[in-house]
Amino acid sequence: MSEQVPVFIKKEKIPTAKEWAEAIKSEGFGLEIDETWEEEKRCDGSYGYRPCRYYEVKDVGFELDFIMRDENPDYFQEYEELDSNVKKFDLAVCFGVYTEEDAMASAIAGTVLMKIVGEGVCFDLDDPISLESALVLCREVDREMKLKR
Repeated sequence: MSEQVPVFIKKEKIPTAKEWAEAIKSEGFGLEIDETWEEEKRCDGSYGYRPCRYYEVKDVGFELDFIMRDENPDYFQEYEELDSNVKKFDLAVCFGVYTEEDAMASAIAGTVLMKIVGEGVCFDLDDPISLESALVLCREVDREMKLKR
C-alpha cells in the first residue's frame, strides 16, 4: 500500500516537466525526474507511475496524480483542517510512495515544485512544513543518499 504525499499549489503556476527537472538539478539534488508527462501539462487527470533516477539507486519513483479542487473539494477540506493556507490553492500534486527512497524522491520533487512556483503548502506526514524547513530536510536526505552510492 502506498502513502500519498500532497503539495498544494495554484494550477496556473504548474511548470512544465522540463522546467521542474531543471529546477531540481539547479538546486543541486541528485534526483532526476521523468519528463514524459510534458504533453499532459493540462493537469486534467491521473498520470500514474513516474520512474526517477536518484544517484545510483534503482527502482525509485512515485505515482504522480493531479487533483483539482473543483473536482474533489472534500480532499482539500481534509487538509484545510490541518492548515488553513490550503484554501488559497486549487491543485494538489500528489506523490504516491511505496519505499523510503520513493519518499525521499517525492519530498525533493515536491519541495522544489513549491519553490519554483513561489508558494504552496506541503506536509511532513500530517503536519504542514514550511518551504525553508522542507529544503533543509531535503538537503539532509540528499547528502545521505549521496553517501550511500
